[in-house]
Amino acid sequence: MSDPTRLKDTGTDAQKALLRASPPELPLGLKESVRARVESRIGNRRTPVFMRLAFAASVLFVGGGAMAYVAKTQGLWPTARPPRTPEEPRHTSGSKAPPRQAIVLPEADSHLQPAAKPQRRRTRTERPSPQLAYVEAPMQMEPLPAPPAAPIAGGPGLGLHELILEGQAEEPRVVEPVLPSPPPRRPGRLLVNWASRRGASLDVVDMYGQGDALARITGTVNRTPLSIDIRKGLVVGKIGDEVVNIWLKGAEQAEGSIAGYAVFFQVSSTQSGFLLRGTLPGHTARLETRKGILRWYPGCENALAATSPGVYQGTCTEGKNASVVLPPAFRKLPPLARLVMLAIVLTERDPVFKNDKPQLFNPAP
Repeated sequence: MSDPTRLKDTGTDAQKALLRASPPELPLGLKESVRARVESRIGNRRTPVFMRLAFAASVLFVGGGAMAYVAKTQGLWPTARPPRTPEEPRHTSGSKAPPRQAIVLPEADSHLQPAAKPQRRRTRTERPSPQLAYVEAPMQMEPLPAPPAAPIAGGPGLGLHELILEGQAEEPRVVEPVLPSPPPRRPGRLLVNWASRRGASLDVVDMYGQGDALARITGTVNRTPLSIDIRKGLVVGKIGDEVVNIWLKGAEQAEGSIAGYAVFFQVSSTQSGFLLRGTLPGHTARLETRKGILRWYPGCENALAATSPGVYQGTCTEGKNASVVLPPAFRKLPPLARLVMLAIVLTERDPVFKNDKPQLFNPAP
């Protein structure tokens, strides 16, 4: 409610007290100070000098351009007077110019030429603009054949263009000689003939000098395929469908897995050979090689005697004959890798547990 008369009757006590209050008194000199500040701001708003000069220059530039355009379009622009010839006398201000003489041309026959129309003087805007003249291209002549290249001193038999091309040729590349690949090495044969117990025929390829490879062994053991690579510190491959991964730790220990079963080997040196103890899937293994003998357990506790380098023959357990032939490539292997491979190929679990799993090789050759 904004009506003061109604607020006196229907307004609240606060509104009625506000209406009864005396008007506020303004401080002395407030009006004069406000007026002085407003006048000072209005008086300071003056156009800078450089703005006035720029405005005057723009007015002069635009006005002069407009006047020049009008004078040129209306023909008021002064034209240059043609140069005076030497024969023409110079007229001074005091002398009088000679009267102009009219030249009368002979009348032409009216029946031959039409009457000439009076010509109107054309303005500058109506005068034809100059045009470029087109010049016909000269006839093209066949180029003369180049003279034969003449030899130059320092390059007999070569022309100038040939010497330039020869100088821009690429730098010769150094081609490394291709050494012939070594002939394939003939594999040795590792043979095991153990009557009714074990038969093995394995090819051993010497891989020395080909990276970290030492040998590759492939063949069959009791009609089970075997493929194993022997490298520096590693024995990897497959026996049938089972994976072989064995790490050679130094010269005395090896551990890994065969067919998913953990295996471990320990080699110790004796007075005249080496002794291996370890575990294989399903049984433990013990193999001994000394000067002139070879034996392993379980399987052949009796020692096989060496009849020639790498050839061992004799009678194993239960009086069954056995022979083992080790080729030179196999005997060249480090003792740990060589004994681990012999333990895998020769040792077998006791016949009492022959039906237990896993079965790395077939039970009979």
